Amino acid sequence: MSTITRKLSTEVGFSSMQKLSIATFWLGLALLSTLSAVLYGMHENMDMSPYRIFDLSFFYFTPAFLWILLTPWICRLADRYPLRPKSWRKAFGHHLLLAIVLAPFTRFGALFLDFSIKYFLGMTTQSPFTIVADVYLVGLASVPRDVFNYWLVIGVYTLWTYKWPRLAEQQTHLSIRQGHQYIKLATTDIYWVQAAGNYALIFTKDRSYRTRQTLKQLEKELAPLGFERVHRSFLVNIHQVESLSHWRSGEYLIQMKNNKRLTSSRTYLPNVKKLKVVKF
Repeated sequence: MSTITRKLSTEVGFSSMQKLSIATFWLGLALLSTLSAVLYGMHENMDMSPYRIFDLSFFYFTPAFLWILLTPWICRLADRYPLRPKSWRKAFGHHLLLAIVLAPFTRFGALFLDFSIKYFLGMTTQSPFTIVADVYLVGLASVPRDVFNYWLVIGVYTLWTYKWPRLAEQQTHLSIRQGHQYIKLATTDIYWVQAAGNYALIFTKDRSYRTRQTLKQLEKELAPLGFERVHRSFLVNIHQVESLSHWRSGEYLIQMKNNKRLTSSRTYLPNVKKLKVVKF
């Protein structure tokens, strides 16, 4: 897979805007579903009091919150089993199995969450376990919708990363000025960024680049792509870390994959804990 088509991977995380888009999509879908159910109820002369609408909304909004949490994980699966021309059959089989297995858990999990909240709010006196057991047929009937949701995520993510890669290019490269021209560095090729006063030094495997941006500015741009601040002077690519060794209380020596060594500071210990090679 090319550098460009790889970088919206959840392996490097989603930007705040992408997370907001995911939440907006699922909550918007839940709102439309609720409005449709209300309009249908009014058409059938059913009781559509404010309390009834509030009660009804739980059925659509609780799954939405679950899918907001699940979407990044499913995108990671899309990277692991990509629907590419040469391997789509095998990947399709993996995703079909995962969708079928996941759907009952998401469906009944949403129902349990729905009635647990209602039980906590005093909207029902029955145990969530009892209610879910009573309405299991409703849960089974709506399982296909969760299978569809899984494939919806896979489809949109696949189109975004493979069919429209140029739309994602700004998430894959860092543009820096060198002399009278600008060059693009693939974020995967950046090992770490080091503060240098009002400038910053960007280190790749075997060379460095000087940019007029500050470390703080670069941190905002690179943090969603898997970069962590481990020292007031260092911002490291978590995927280019080879190993860590304890140095002194709350501080670590960070061995990069190009055999360079950096140090972390106690202030940024929570960020160091996010590095995949750390065992606490």
